Amino acid sequence: MTDKDLLNEDMKNRIIEAAHKAISMSREDSDCVDRTEVETEVLLGLLKIVSMQDENSDEWISVKDHLPPSEKHVLAETDNYECVAFYAKRFSVSVGYYTDDEIDCEYNEDLDEYFLAEGWYEVVHNWEEYSSITIEDEVIGWMDLPRRSKE
Repeated sequence: MTDKDLLNEDMKNRIIEAAHKAISMSREDSDCVDRTEVETEVLLGLLKIVSMQDENSDEWISVKDHLPPSEKHVLAETDNYECVAFYAKRFSVSVGYYTDDEIDCEYNEDLDEYFLAEGWYEVVHNWEEYSSITIEDEVIGWMDLPRRSKE
């Protein structure tokens, strides 16, 4: 374990301890009933965030546990291969007002716009016509891309 890992683990433990203490104190203090529910929800949310995988982790995250933010480029894992990819949540990745039959899209009448269908897309850097293609295999995991070298 590196010094950075030890520091992150120590900080995580300190945040968890402080959040638990604040939750128990807010539940005991009857004068702050109006704020208690909101503060408790915020602190519980903080606990959930802290307990999730580190944003720059080099471990695979199961898609059953957590999906990356829509359009974030990540390394995706299927049973057959890994690739740079992104997940598109429903009505989050616009393809504009026109689409052809080759792109898997969904039309949103309220916005009068086409969007990529919800799902996983492999990032393509060497085609002029397309910047991504639908991943047909089941994506089972993902991880953040490694940082680029400074050279």
